Amino acid sequence: MIRPATRVPPRRPVPPLGRRWPCHAALVGGALLALTSLAGAATASEGPPRARPDPAARAAAPSPSACLREVWAPPTGEICAATWGILPAAGSHNTEAEDRRYSCATMDGGTVLAITSRGDRPNSLLEFGRDVGGGGDVARLSAQIYIPEDYQPYVGGRLAFGIQIGDRGCASGGCLPEEQTGAKVRANFRVSDDGGSIVLADYSYHLDRRTRPRMTDSHWKGGERTLRAFGAGRKMTRALPKGEWVTLVLDVTLNTPGKADGSSLLSAYDAKGRLIDSAGYANVIYRPDASWTITGPVMTEKYNDTRPGPKNQTIYYRDYRLATGERAACGG
Repeated sequence: MIRPATRVPPRRPVPPLGRRWPCHAALVGGALLALTSLAGAATASEGPPRARPDPAARAAAPSPSACLREVWAPPTGEICAATWGILPAAGSHNTEAEDRRYSCATMDGGTVLAITSRGDRPNSLLEFGRDVGGGGDVARLSAQIYIPEDYQPYVGGRLAFGIQIGDRGCASGGCLPEEQTGAKVRANFRVSDDGGSIVLADYSYHLDRRTRPRMTDSHWKGGERTLRAFGAGRKMTRALPKGEWVTLVLDVTLNTPGKADGSSLLSAYDAKGRLIDSAGYANVIYRPDASWTITGPVMTEKYNDTRPGPKNQTIYYRDYRLATGERAACGG
């Protein structure tokens, strides 16, 4: 078991579904303006305005908790002890054990998922998923993440936090939108402007995203140079604090078939429950028909550059929960 030297604050209990994030009621009840201004600020940082308006420029409000039913809330020990998919970095000579960067650790008297960025060898891609959605078309995924104070960001990447829609086989950047058999919404990150922490983005593979397919090489063994259509990222502007447990919340509402009325919203809350920042999409298409529903969590952890980091360092996760519901009951 790994016992980090970093001091960990006392564990904060997570309230039951429906009372977990008091900020949500305020968001739904009238503070959407604050969210949309944050999303607008993130959009503005991406460059000059586009020639035509972006229908996804405004983030939708999260669904009310009362319409959601919790379908997945495993002990964290089950996740960190499970068999994850692993893709070794192209050109690496790591052993299977060296590419297994995830493990169980003990923090604050409980088991947590520990994912280590290696400083002595290339970093593999890790992925874990479960089919537990129960056919819903609205979902909320939550988890807590802990970034130690001595963590040194060095490149962007993807956190182990996301929602799978439809089939897992062809649902992300390896497929053109018209070829997708499913879709994903994930939490990506970049290094903050001051280099001290990470800033998140809602990274979405909605079918009507603006993407320019291009021929690219794969970072992973066995991958080929192929035509890829990357996802669309809506960036937050505020970095995550280090040295405390941060709650991540991802709300996804699938579109009504035939309409562009789907949405996703990624939010981050500090240890006191205060909103750090949020970013997301509204008026987008996540599915062509009603056969695509919420499948379950998808946790893909990787770095955008497979080179070793500055040192061995670890980010910790705990308390994954997924709740699903129906658009009709959630006001959609």
